[in-house]
Amino acid sequence: MILILGGTAAYHLDLSAELGAVERIDQETPYGRAFPILRLLNAPGNTALAFASRHGLEQLDLTPPFVNARANLWAAHALGVQAIVSWNGVGAINPLLEVGDLLVLNHLLDMTRTRVRSFDPAPPLPTRCCRINRPLRHCLFLTRP
Repeated sequence: MILILGGTAAYHLDLSAELGAVERIDQETPYGRAFPILRLLNAPGNTALAFASRHGLEQLDLTPPFVNARANLWAAHALGVQAIVSWNGVGAINPLLEVGDLLVLNHLLDMTRTRVRSFDPAPPLPTRCCRINRPLRHCLFLTRP
């Protein structure tokens, strides 16, 4: 089975109107409640397909830091999902930024740093972020197109 995992605003899609009947599957996992998965009952080409919206089905229920990725992956695996096709769209604060622009970050806000990152119960390895020092920043700015 292939799971199509939608990002922000995927909850606007009306799969039953486009692809026919769907079966909603809600699951509890060892990691908590997973997102609802919609199994497409009449998927094209006899392909086993399912769909899930990582942020909620009918509306934006969860912002990224609160998505229970471990529960969602566990539920998908329990359903027999063997591949995941997904997309994401990252917004920008500055309206002058255009698609394809490259940026050198001045600050990084990691809203997921408190999220458990593994199925392994052992303590995770620390996450490190390298500092972009002034000479490196200067070099990056000089090489921009």
